[in-house]
Amino acid sequence: MGERRMPSPLRRRTGVLTPQRRVLIVSEGTETEPKYFEALRRHLRLTAAVVVKADCQSTPLAVVRYAIDIGGGYDDVYCLVDRDTHPLDQARIEAGKAGFRLLISDPCFELWFLLHFKFTTAPFSCCDELARALERYLPDYEKRGDNFPIIRSKTADALINAVRLRNQGDLTRTATEVDVLVRDLLEMRRKFCGRAEKTACGAVNHAATCMTCAHPSPPRRKGAGRSAG
Repeated sequence: MGERRMPSPLRRRTGVLTPQRRVLIVSEGTETEPKYFEALRRHLRLTAAVVVKADCQSTPLAVVRYAIDIGGGYDDVYCLVDRDTHPLDQARIEAGKAGFRLLISDPCFELWFLLHFKFTTAPFSCCDELARALERYLPDYEKRGDNFPIIRSKTADALINAVRLRNQGDLTRTATEVDVLVRDLLEMRRKFCGRAEKTACGAVNHAATCMTCAHPSPPRRKGAGRSAG
């Protein structure tokens, strides 16, 4: 029997997955967040299922109300907002009534990027302070635009660090819930990739924690790939 090759973890596959559920992501930022999630959905081949929108008013309540306006026809709606100096109570109320997930980063989304490189409980007082810390690992990240190729391989670290940070409780105000959405998208990808099988790094069905193996090979037809001998 011929040797079966494992798929390359970086191999670009053609085609688009079309799962039954449709997801809307509405972000407060108009650059960093949309570009990251656009790249993530392309990488996971979920472009037919996931729609990314940005709201230019940049307040949590405006994001939620914009999502309410355009959120009809979606099964799941996620609103990404920065705490920064914004009040959140009314945004939480309206998101809850609409059945949306309000995901908060404190002070801002860039914390999610930083957690790819390090765990920190530093009490960042504002987004500018956090941006300066991030520049040590992603120089000119704002000018670059698409940072996804650089941080993609570190996604598992960011997922662990985000949960660990939230578990600090009252020890720190700094936190992010972006990992909740990333985990859901990775799980969405895993559910629609087919049967259980080994992935590129040798583990079984763990695409929800390993971005390297977020492209498991599609199901093989019975008898396919067998050698004549």
